Amino acid sequence: MLQVEQYVAFLDEAKAYKLRPGVEYLQYAARKINQKYFIPPARLQVDMSREMPEEVGGKLLHPSVDLFKKIFNRIRNDMLRDSFSRFVRSNQYQELVKAVDRMLGSPATTFGKL
Repeated sequence: MLQVEQYVAFLDEAKAYKLRPGVEYLQYAARKINQKYFIPPARLQVDMSREMPEEVGGKLLHPSVDLFKKIFNRIRNDMLRDSFSRFVRSNQYQELVKAVDRMLGSPATTFGKL
C-alpha cells in the first residue's frame, strides 16, 4: 500500500509544482521533488524508466512547469489501470461501501463491483 501512497503524494506535489509563481520557486520545488521521489535512495521513490531521473536532473537549473508532466501522466495512467481496480476489489473498499450504505440507509454505490 505504501507504493500507492507515494504515487498519490508525488501526483499531488507535481500538481502543486505547476502552480509555483516564479522561476526561483520552480527551481526549489523541482529540486525538492527530485530528491524526494527520484534520486536513490529516495524514501518515497517512484518507479520510472532509467532515463527519467537523468532527464529531470538535467533540467533542474531551468525547469519548466511541464518538467514532471511525462512521469505524472504515466503514473496517473498506471494507477487508473491497475491500482484503482485493485482497490475496488479489496476488502477495505468493500467495508467502505458497506459503511456508506449503512449511513445512507440504501445502496449508494453503483460501481461497487468492478
